[in-house]
Amino acid sequence: MAESYGYAGKILRVDLSTGKINDVSMSKYAPKFIGGRAVGAKIMWDEVPPSVGALDPENRLIFMTGPITGTLLPGAARIMAMFKSPQTYPVEGYAWSAAGGFWGPELKYAGYDGIIVQGKSEKPVYIWIKDDYVDIIPASFLWGMNSFETQTELFRRHGEKTHTLVIGPAGENQCRNATVQTESGNAFGEGGSGGVMGSKNLKAIAVRGTGQVNVPDIREHMKMAEYLTSLKYTRQTKPLVKGISYAPGGATESGIHHESLLGTARVYADYCHACQTCSIGGNVAAEFFDNPYLSGASMCVETDIYVAPPTMYQNRKAGGRLAWYATMLAQSLGLNAYELRFYHSGAEMWKPPFPYPPDCSGGGSWLWECNVEGLFNEKNTGLPWEKLGSGEFVETLMRGVAYKQGHKFLKIFAEGVGRLAGYIRANPSEFGLTEEQGERVWSIYEKHYPRGGRFGGYPAHHTRCGCGTEEGNARVTPQQLLCTVMSQRDYSTAHDPINTAKAPAGDEQLKERGRLLFGDEKALFYLWNGDVCWSSKGKVTKHCEVQAVLRDSLIFCDYCTYYYSEYTKEKNGDLEAPSKMFNTATGLSWTEAEIEKAAERGRTLERAISVREGRTRADDVLFDYWYDAPDRLGKIVDRTMWKRAVDEYYTVMGYDLVNGWPTADKLRELDLQDVAKELGKLGKLL
Repeated sequence: MAESYGYAGKILRVDLSTGKINDVSMSKYAPKFIGGRAVGAKIMWDEVPPSVGALDPENRLIFMTGPITGTLLPGAARIMAMFKSPQTYPVEGYAWSAAGGFWGPELKYAGYDGIIVQGKSEKPVYIWIKDDYVDIIPASFLWGMNSFETQTELFRRHGEKTHTLVIGPAGENQCRNATVQTESGNAFGEGGSGGVMGSKNLKAIAVRGTGQVNVPDIREHMKMAEYLTSLKYTRQTKPLVKGISYAPGGATESGIHHESLLGTARVYADYCHACQTCSIGGNVAAEFFDNPYLSGASMCVETDIYVAPPTMYQNRKAGGRLAWYATMLAQSLGLNAYELRFYHSGAEMWKPPFPYPPDCSGGGSWLWECNVEGLFNEKNTGLPWEKLGSGEFVETLMRGVAYKQGHKFLKIFAEGVGRLAGYIRANPSEFGLTEEQGERVWSIYEKHYPRGGRFGGYPAHHTRCGCGTEEGNARVTPQQLLCTVMSQRDYSTAHDPINTAKAPAGDEQLKERGRLLFGDEKALFYLWNGDVCWSSKGKVTKHCEVQAVLRDSLIFCDYCTYYYSEYTKEKNGDLEAPSKMFNTATGLSWTEAEIEKAAERGRTLERAISVREGRTRADDVLFDYWYDAPDRLGKIVDRTMWKRAVDEYYTVMGYDLVNGWPTADKLRELDLQDVAKELGKLGKLL
């Protein structure tokens, strides 16, 4: 593919086993698969058979940009990583992850749409890219450094305009919950990409680009950027809000966000170290009256996930300081926040005895609940529980996991919470527990990691909530549950454009959107006439999934979605924004239906990868707890309605109802005949 509008035209391939470096034409994948996540899925399908393990040299670690990456469009700085995941439990499976910052645009400016890393170097190395110059450089001098130290050293060697992807000690030690970091606050979090990178003895990828991304008409492109920004957030200064408690990370206009608190502060609009072309990064800054050194602007979500629960209710200021410290420690070690977080979504949910299923959760919450029930103590975990909420507790936990050192419990924790919980269940006596207690440890894991089957291992992420609506958290929300089950990793409809919490005009707007998109005014409601609303939830789930692939293939930020707008008269956004972004970057003239079909092609290909790995309908389930535990109104997940919703989802996706496999007709419709041919050979095509 010659250099064209939006695309750089080539993908860099680096084989660390042989040292061979070459280019792959982007024309093999685009525009058919758009870019980003969908292109990554195609490469994984073509090159990584199911026999390859996540930490094997034959696994691929793919970093892809999209056609709008590096342009002026708001939120066009994201980059996607695709790989076979060491975190998925109990069967390793395909996954993806995303990060913001500046590395993605810089790679485009160097002339590449992405990079495919394969093989394994005998000794630690890093990849250095400066425009057309690419080299594999020995990195023993970097090995052992944390992520901040590594980036600092690479800046010293290659200049401060260099942008880097790095792993910390957790990645070096091939922890299944390790991250790839970029800058100080961006990471490929879920999936264990850092462990994959470490298994290849690859410490970093540094890039410096001096080129540009060409668009067909720069004036029209700038107009489109201004238009899209006008639909979303502005950087206008908001009134100061004094005397409130505030946690950096996604604060609302009132300045209140959860209850992870750094002290009394005033909150106001200011610029922060946001991602390139971010249209919302200037929303929030804070000045702390009692902690001036903590003052400054925060990125999207940084510290609210790390607050140790007791400090939320006993010493909020100290708890907030710990949150900031723990965040920085995890990022320096390269550890996955979601596998460590102590998270709550409303105080009444997370005070013992933990009455409701969680909205968001993590390994920290599992640890704490097991401790509260008397299952975990210092002797069988190596953690100083009497100091929960202290720096010592955080240090012991995070360093023990990242370095696989200390107590056996922490070493197994590095294999992921699912594998740890499963090990304790199978070997309770090794931790001083009875068989009954071992089963209880596992049942608490099921509460915090909702997806059953063989392809789980991901914590709750806006899985059961109204996510800002009047229904609130801890509610039975069918589309969140369906999206969680059908995904290859954790899933959050809170980050989708259809998310009801983003509908500023309320119920009438939701009805209008439901009629327009699904022919059903009930489709987007969690409750209807006081009962759980299951109407059209299979259709809504498909829509959420396709839109997520579309977003991750173009690629734009989760928070830059355009279904709704607080700045237009009717509070409506622009349902055709994705195709407009694509067209203004590439010069093509795709309709919204055409680009959504390309995104559906990518989503169906992801399903085919999972099917080839062994996934069936039996894996598309929740753990029993998530069906049976009542929400705050006493509602449960009706299993008959659940089955009907899954049937509807399979039907609209073009999967057979018995196995959940893409059908021959659907693969033909999406021009995936090669996929159909291989699935047919495996006996997995109807």
